[in-house]
Amino acid sequence: RTGPASYTDEFGIVKLVGDNVPRFDHDPTTRECKGLLIEETRTNQITDSYDLTGSGWGNVNFDRTPFTTEILAPNGKYESTKLILNTSSAQHYIQDTGMTKANGAERQCVSFWAKLTSSNYPILKSYITGAFAFTNYSQQQFNLSTGVVTSGGGGSFTNHSAKMTKYPNGWWKCEYEATLNSSETTKRLQFLANDGSSAAGNGTDGYYIWGVQVEVGSVVTSLIPTNGATATRGADNLLIDGEDFTNFYNQPEGTIFADYKVIGGDPEIMYLSNNASSRRIGLYEAGSNQTRFIIGNGGTQADTTSAATAIGDNVKVAGAYKLNDIAAVKDGGTPSTDSNATVPSDGAIDRAYIGGYYDGTVEGVLGLRRLMYYPKRLPNSQLTTLTS
Repeated sequence: RTGPASYTDEFGIVKLVGDNVPRFDHDPTTRECKGLLIEETRTNQITDSYDLTGSGWGNVNFDRTPFTTEILAPNGKYESTKLILNTSSAQHYIQDTGMTKANGAERQCVSFWAKLTSSNYPILKSYITGAFAFTNYSQQQFNLSTGVVTSGGGGSFTNHSAKMTKYPNGWWKCEYEATLNSSETTKRLQFLANDGSSAAGNGTDGYYIWGVQVEVGSVVTSLIPTNGATATRGADNLLIDGEDFTNFYNQPEGTIFADYKVIGGDPEIMYLSNNASSRRIGLYEAGSNQTRFIIGNGGTQADTTSAATAIGDNVKVAGAYKLNDIAAVKDGGTPSTDSNATVPSDGAIDRAYIGGYYDGTVEGVLGLRRLMYYPKRLPNSQLTTLTS
């Protein structure tokens, strides 16, 4: 992987890492390990994700203190920006207007961490809009006291989801996704204090904000930190080839077992391939929200499908192959079988992609907790036991 990236460690702290560092993500509340984090490439269009006085940020009636030493940010450092409502009887808001937008429909994913300085102004409102006239926008009201989010908006837009996740020391990760359907080619993100009220602030209280991100895609992904310019996190490309691959792969028969969490989209789990669709053995989440196991051999293919997978599901699945004898089992259920499968010949497959498609393309967001390959076609009864 190239570029800056992040994950949540076993203490609920957001860790920032650089190129090629594997990320084992955790639930910030339960501290459960979600597994190896595998994500597609994304770009954070916010140029300053910590310093809300930096490039791109405009301010109305907030007193701003970047890198305040009053409170540790979710990454355990003094890197959040403090926003205090001044005593003006007008709206208090801050915005970034320097982002680009595709002409027409474009799905927006917004995320940030926020914390109250006191309980006086519990609701922080956020907009994402494709026009300066607010004719096409998604708005979310995040109650930082109760953890409740209320969605709304106007014009030609679609809200997809919004949620709040509790982090240590009073922080909340706030996120939402919306499709803006407009011809504008710019967009802005705005934060408003006190539910957008025009009442005067007290000059003392407000919010701490850290880790602001706007990305284009189907689901919010982990923070890509920025400091003065946009930043791109490359896809997590996990490849096994050469002798490392031939040492474990068995051509006539085998079984793939995986224990994972679908965090977003339709991720691939494992593909044995020749870097093309002509020769492949794959375990993946299909676009129809089904878990599938597929054998492709020179233009012909056989596959098995399972019950639907929902975002956030913990899944255990196994796929087994042998000439005219393939099977897949999910979560201890009834095996799905296919008796018409020819396995790619010896030497036709030369690599394994973990979390990637047959050509290594990474789609969706996956937490991979356990992955095993057996050089045998395990019996269906054992597949059921493994996945129970």
